[in-house]
Amino acid sequence: MATLQEKSDTNLSAALVLTQEQATCLSSVHCSYYSCYQLILYYLDKIFSYNETKRKAEYDNYLKSYTGGGKRLGSHEYWIKQFMSCIAKTGHSGNTFLIDYNIRLLKEARVEADYQEVDFTKKQTDDLYDKARDTIKLINKSIGV
Repeated sequence: MATLQEKSDTNLSAALVLTQEQATCLSSVHCSYYSCYQLILYYLDKIFSYNETKRKAEYDNYLKSYTGGGKRLGSHEYWIKQFMSCIAKTGHSGNTFLIDYNIRLLKEARVEADYQEVDFTKKQTDDLYDKARDTIKLINKSIGV
């Protein structure tokens, strides 16, 4: 069974391949985002003592306890925020703002690519791939890898 880290690596590789042809550029956006998100989940599990069951229970508790003050976070936003909090506790938080910014940008592009009638140019998808690759480097650096 592939780990989330292996899936992250696979998605980053797939994003690169998919950026090569205009016909598959749109699909590369999805892979670029998920390469970062899966790595975040991997490190939450490996470094910060989470696992799939604990993550599900914690997010379910968050949903149950949500009182309507502000926008309720979707699961991806919730786990990105939790990861940023965990990084801050390690003392490696120097890149937190950039990681958070990049992942939000990638997620926004992924939502557009997956659910809206838009096209992305090869240049745009190349840039998103580069952003994902750079973000993965920042994530690894932020946890001391």
